[in-house]
Amino acid sequence: MTLNVVLAAVAVILWGTSYGLYFARDIRRWWRLRPQRRAQQAAARAQRIAAYQAWTRNIPPPRSRKPVMPVPLPEPHSAQIVPFPRARRHARR
Repeated sequence: MTLNVVLAAVAVILWGTSYGLYFARDIRRWWRLRPQRRAQQAAARAQRIAAYQAWTRNIPPPRSRKPVMPVPLPEPHSAQIVPFPRARRHARR
């Protein structure tokens, strides 16, 4: 092995150990409080599910898929068509 590999391995071990010692208290606290966090997450999930169920109970039913036909037009009545009167230009002279 070369000296560079040995020094790199020692640096990694030293770096890992120093970070482990520095964050040991935080890691222990994180590990100790894990069941409490999981219980809180489960309670929050149950609350979200209950809120969703309450929301879905208030959704109105869907509209029917049967097409709504328009109201038929009334029967046409007989009508007399009157021609539009034409203007008499020559009559005004």
